[in-house]
Amino acid sequence: METKSFAVTNLKALGDSEPDGTFEAIVAVFGNVDRYGDRVESGAFAESLKKGFPPIVWSHDWLEPPIGVSVEAKEVTEGLYIKGRLFIEENDLARKTYAAMKNVGGDGQPPLKEFSFSYDIVNGGWVVEDEEEIFSLKELAVIEVGPCLKGVNEETRLIGVKSEADQRERPPRLREKSDPEPDDDKKTDDELEAEKAEARSKAVDLLTVPPPPLA
Repeated sequence: METKSFAVTNLKALGDSEPDGTFEAIVAVFGNVDRYGDRVESGAFAESLKKGFPPIVWSHDWLEPPIGVSVEAKEVTEGLYIKGRLFIEENDLARKTYAAMKNVGGDGQPPLKEFSFSYDIVNGGWVVEDEEEIFSLKELAVIEVGPCLKGVNEETRLIGVKSEADQRERPPRLREKSDPEPDDDKKTDDELEAEKAEARSKAVDLLTVPPPPLA
């Protein structure tokens, strides 16, 4: 499993026209390369959404039950759109989370405006574009989405928080052009020590061999 977090500039807590606790947001963005060299491709979520919508989970805290549901989930031009509803009447954490998403400060921004999603990689691989290696995420199985406080990359407004629990391990990165070619003739430390020991043994043998008899 892997996770990514986005600064959601167009997150909106909906008003009287929707049930309390309803919000909408773009929780993943297509086409941006993050600081780890990942890029989510358009269409990456299509198959996953056919199987069901992701639950709303606070900051990937799987020890807590989900705090909401996705009532609508679809791919749009920008990325993955989610319309969700938090359980603000039944769940204290959901109520506090929604309050932090809805109320704005003096800068016009709510204190909680980040969203993150966790996923498994179904199809992805390294590509080289303009001499830069990019890990292209072509198909993802979305596990959950939710608000979080994690900071993000200033340029792409995106970060990736990696997990060692991924069942589908990534292929190794392609060899960088600047990487030195492997030296097949380079000997290991053990080989060097063995050669030294052999040389010492030969030297001892030369010193202990008696001189030939005089004619």
